[in-house]
Amino acid sequence: MFKADWTERPAVKVWRDLVKTKWWTREELRSGADGKVVTPGYFGWYDITVERDGKTKTVEAKHAADGSAVMVTMP
Repeated sequence: MFKADWTERPAVKVWRDLVKTKWWTREELRSGADGKVVTPGYFGWYDITVERDGKTKTVEAKHAADGSAVMVTMP
């Protein structure tokens, strides 16, 4: 995807557009009274940011094939 002098070939733009735009999932969800959010996902890694009372916490999570849940606790 790069030339010998490290300049980008046209394929880099296509790759970047797919990975960073088309295949990138961005959602803003609000939890219910129980504090839970359920959303379908795709296999891969996620950065999950939780905000509560003006404080934020970000965790990295992997979408598991078994459908296991990710729990983020706030202090």
